[in-house]
This record gives sequence, C-alpha cells and structure tokens, in this order.
Amino acid sequence: MAQWDVAKTQGVCVGCNQTLQPKQDYYAALVEETNDSKEVSQPQADGFARYDYCPDCWERLGPEVFCFWKTSLPEPQEKKRLLVDDAVLLDIFERLAGADEPAKINFRFVLALILMRKRILKYRQTDCRDGQEFWIMGQVREQTTHEIINPRLDDAHIQEVSEQLSTILRSEL
Repeated sequence: MAQWDVAKTQGVCVGCNQTLQPKQDYYAALVEETNDSKEVSQPQADGFARYDYCPDCWERLGPEVFCFWKTSLPEPQEKKRLLVDDAVLLDIFERLAGADEPAKINFRFVLALILMRKRILKYRQTDCRDGQEFWIMGQVREQTTHEIINPRLDDAHIQEVSEQLSTILRSEL
C-alpha cells in the first residue's frame, strides 16, 4: 500500500511565500502529485499533497487541484476544529469513483466507512463479480447509488489509511 507523506499546513502560501495569519482566509488544496510534477521543494511521496494558497494566489494561479476547501488559521491558543465538512468528504469520495490504483481504492473504501459512520452513506448489499467484492451503498438523503470495491483491508491497513486521511485533512476523524 502506498504511504502518503502529507505535511500539515506550514502557514505559508505556496504561490507567494507569504505567511498566512491567524483568522486569515486561505484555500487548502489536495493535489495529486508524482515525483515529476513537484510544485514545492519539499520531498514527498507519490500520492496526494496538501498545498495552501492565499486568496490572491488562488485567483491569480487557478491551480489544478483534486479538491479544495476554504479555511482559516486558528489563533495559536484556539481549540482544534474540524476543517472539512461532510460535503467535502463526500466530494472526495465521489471523485475517487472509478480509480483503479490500489492506494486510491483503499482510500475510497475507508472514506466510505467514515461516511457510513456519519450516516451519509447506507450499506445496501454486496455483489461479487470476477472474484471481486463490491459494496453497494446509497446516500441517505439522495437517490444515488455508489459501488465501492472492498479491498479486504485488515484493521491495521484501515487504521493506516485513516491516519493518512486525517493527516491530509488536518483533522481527527
């Protein structure tokens, strides 16, 4: 399984290198990154990387990202809060549909488990095709159906992917 080394926010815009201030709005972006497409000088593994942009650089650069959310830096003494809402988690989940890389399949499966725990997705049935198990889930508030490959992760792998997700989103899930 791929290991994603995604740093927490450094408090600096990657576009202009300006320090982000507490309570200043900025855009946190999840970018699919490979070794030959580095935008920053930090060494990171292939996978997803988090980049932060001030509003001016976000508008000026229009970076190509996998997904993003608007947030602000907390005051140094402020209690940690969830930085992404359920809609962002669902958007990431939906964007990973059809992915065939094992790391993305694992990531989407753990997201599905989180969305089930949050009562956004509901398990309906299991289908087996070509030796592969698919979980059929529906969104609780909508009439959409999602097919999720069950990669048969053990508890250690689920915990590992959950920690990667938590690191990327800089929140506790």
